[in-house]
This record gives sequence, structure tokens and C-alpha cells, in this order.
Amino acid sequence: MERTKLTFIILIFISACNSADHQLSSEELAQYRRDLTSNEVNKICVAAYHLGEAHDTLSVPALLKNLDDPRISHHIQHKGMSVYYCKAGALRKISELDIEINQHNQPDSAVIKRFIIWANDNKLSDIKAKSNFSISRWQTKKDKTYPYRAEMYKDVLYNDTIRKLNEQEILALLGEPDRKQDGYFYYTISKTSVLSWNLHTRTLVIKFADSQTIEWIKVHE
Repeated sequence: MERTKLTFIILIFISACNSADHQLSSEELAQYRRDLTSNEVNKICVAAYHLGEAHDTLSVPALLKNLDDPRISHHIQHKGMSVYYCKAGALRKISELDIEINQHNQPDSAVIKRFIIWANDNKLSDIKAKSNFSISRWQTKKDKTYPYRAEMYKDVLYNDTIRKLNEQEILALLGEPDRKQDGYFYYTISKTSVLSWNLHTRTLVIKFADSQTIEWIKVHE
């Protein structure tokens, strides 16, 4: 009986210590919130970790912003983790949603949508649920580039109506993909090039389970 009581006391003590570790001061919270807006991957991941542990709901809008960022951290504590993974991990702790997030996967639009819905339902974000997608602008091409896709691709990612379309309906909506391969459609969103060197490409990828069903829609960098 005494051993059981001692074990219980130790567990309470450990839990209290863990909670105390993230009773951040208002100055610390403010600094971590600012760090979320940094362009430095390491800063973002460190900030996301601490704000998630602190269950800081005020940081939710900043955590949702550019949540699909695939850049990788080289910070010793978060080495190999993407900005998406760091931010999604923080949002999972704050929201307490039962969502599986895989460190080695590309940003998952379905996961992102769940966090957006949760934030909107709890009045923690003002992200528009309405889509500003335009078929004509999506299909507009100038000098081998698509000038409007970068501002619209998230409307494709998070649009439930688009996710319910079949292969032919997707072709009618988005046009012919830049590349097709084994049930995958690849739509170029943006390219950064110097002379003939391609430095960076962002691509919207649609995977079909069959000709009638979309399995997922993701963005690859």
C-alpha cells in the first residue's frame, strides 16, 4: 500500500514538473509568437514546440499560416522535421484533436483542413472557408508559366467539392495536367529558374484511387 502511494506521489510530482516547464512568462510567449512569423525554419520549429506545450491558443492563426511549408529544420532538437510537422504537432497539442501526423510525409491537405475547421469552429482563426478559385485564371498560361496558380492552389487543396470529382471532371475543371503518370496528375504551380537551371518547382499532385475517386491532393516541392 505504501509503495503504491509513493508511486502515485512521484507521478504527480513528475507531471507537475513537466507542466511547470512550460508555464511560460508573457514575454516568452510573445517572443515565441513573433518567432513563428520568422523566415528561419529553426526558429519556427523551436517556437512551435514551446507554444504547443503551453497550449497557447493565441498562436493558432500564426501556426495555421503557411502550414504547408515543407522546409526542413537542422536544429539539433528538431533535425529532419519540416515546418509543417513542427506547426502541425503544436496544433495537435493545442486542439487535442486525434490526428496522425507523419514526420516523413509531405504536408497533408486533409490534416491542414481539419485544423482550419477546428480553429474556425472555436473562433481562433478567420481563414475564409469560401473558395476564390477561378477556372479561367487557373488555366491561364503566359510564357510557359501559370501566373495565378500560386494564389489559388490552396483553394484546390481544401475544397471538398473538388475532392469529390472524378478524373474526367478534374480534367474539365483544371485542364490537362503538365504531366500524367500511373494515376497521378501533376499541375505546375510555380517555378524558379536562373537561365536554364530549374532551382525550385511547386507542383499540385492529385492521386486517383481509380477513375472515379480521388485518393488525395497534395503539394510537392
